[in-house]
Amino acid sequence: MTNNEWGGGKKESTYFFRNSFRGKRTKIRGKRVTGFHYRRKPVKSFSNFSLILLNAQGMNNKIEEISNLLQESKPDVFCITEHHLNKEQAKLIKLPGFVFADKFCREEKTKGGTGIFIRDDLDFKLINLAKYSKEGEFELAGIYIENGDVRVLTVYRPPKGKFDAFISTFNLVLEKICSDNSKLNLICGDFNVNLSESVPTFKKNKNLSF
Repeated sequence: MTNNEWGGGKKESTYFFRNSFRGKRTKIRGKRVTGFHYRRKPVKSFSNFSLILLNAQGMNNKIEEISNLLQESKPDVFCITEHHLNKEQAKLIKLPGFVFADKFCREEKTKGGTGIFIRDDLDFKLINLAKYSKEGEFELAGIYIENGDVRVLTVYRPPKGKFDAFISTFNLVLEKICSDNSKLNLICGDFNVNLSESVPTFKKNKNLSF
């Protein structure tokens, strides 16, 4: 596994999924789990690419339930927001069959955070997003899956964060992705905002779908 800024390749699209879209749902201790199955050939090496998104509002006391969910649903990628872990706690998290590929953990404040787990038989590279993430405003994790030629980003925007700062930073991330014009981009998370009306890149780029 090596660090990678954005990768490259053939032109594809960017798709956004949030925890209120229509899809397969279940609950863990009252917290809604949202999942989708992506069924397009551009996700090479996958006949049915599967991703699950969970806003956990605390992960440490839900490990068994999350593990059971993953064993039952068998996703390729598990994305999580509000895991509430610090860096040391994150090192101890083990989900059978999965690698904690990337995560953002708060250092000054508590709670929040984002993360991406991936099947342990899939190859991936980290996307360097440290300069874009800021706790309490824009919390981001991202990986590039080599088997599927696809990027996955997970975003958390705390509802009390500075809205203008979030929009500005998120727009920079989207412009970087769109200017690359390569790979398939899947972006999911808990945005607490209507992106299609608030982010300038949505209005001027036809390659974005939400």
